[in-house]
Amino acid sequence: MRTCLTLMRRLWMWLLLCGLSGAVLPDCSNLHTDCAPADIECNGWATILLAHTVRNTVFIANYTGNIHYSYNGVSWSFPNQVTGNVINRFAYGNGLIVGVGNNGAIVYSANLENWTLAASPTANALNGITYGNERFVAVGASNTVLVSGDGINWTLETIGAGISLQDVGYADGLFVTSRILSTDIYYSTTGLSGTWQQKTIPSSNHLAFGNGRWVFSDGVGNIIVYSSDLNNVLYANAAASAGSNDLIFTDGAFYSMSAAGGTVSRSLNGDDATWQVFATGCPSAGTAQAISALACIDQRCVIVGNDNSANRAMCTSSNGTAGSFTNITPVAGNPTYGIVQALDLGPGLQF
Repeated sequence: MRTCLTLMRRLWMWLLLCGLSGAVLPDCSNLHTDCAPADIECNGWATILLAHTVRNTVFIANYTGNIHYSYNGVSWSFPNQVTGNVINRFAYGNGLIVGVGNNGAIVYSANLENWTLAASPTANALNGITYGNERFVAVGASNTVLVSGDGINWTLETIGAGISLQDVGYADGLFVTSRILSTDIYYSTTGLSGTWQQKTIPSSNHLAFGNGRWVFSDGVGNIIVYSSDLNNVLYANAAASAGSNDLIFTDGAFYSMSAAGGTVSRSLNGDDATWQVFATGCPSAGTAQAISALACIDQRCVIVGNDNSANRAMCTSSNGTAGSFTNITPVAGNPTYGIVQALDLGPGLQF
């Protein structure tokens, strides 16, 4: 069976040759690949090509500097390792994938296969990174904010003394970051020192933006929803039904996850009344399990963490039904996974 990625590579060459020679495009009705059914229409090779130039998304995971990636959440590739530090978050912008992690580690790649360790102006842990306003902004422990226009060269900025930051996002002209174990958030249009403003909200740890609103969760079930300018509270609940060990926005909806058992819930608006259980049943789940991160692409979700024996665990769900998770841990053993994310790399073929 040809993989979907291999098919796309060969397809590109065949299209080029056919275009140069005037040859008739071959029929694809008898092909067997691991492409999703929606990815293929047998109306000629151009139709298949079109399906894969519309969106180019990838799952990316990490444990102790070991980065691996997957286009379908099941089959994973393992590029070179350039650091022994845990990478806590990734972001894509300006043609570059950038990851930040413990001890100030910064890694970057233009193709997912070849990674380079960047010079970092800090040794503090970096917990979050985002891209917006033509720049990367990373945040971390001990008042650390880093800003870069290219993802390679970084400057050290600050927010305030004694502040450790957890997550960061960008939307509608604002960088927004959350403070660890606090109800404080900070926002800025540039990310630079002296531009950050503080706001106190009922809960903040994880954050996500979508459908014109910011959603914040504190990791223990408390969720609050703000308008895009952070001026108006749209919803607040001190005992939300959604788990909030991780929080993302993708494919038009918010997704949250509980730490124990990895139950994934979904909501269009982030308010409690609309959260519904989306996927459950990770085979490694148990009372001692800690699921740490969640990523979803086209309603396929991947969760990572550790099992009851503190070994790495990764599960994937191909549809939104209870019990739909299956264990696909690609590399068994310790230490645990720290992160999985879904990155939108923009239009283009998967090479």
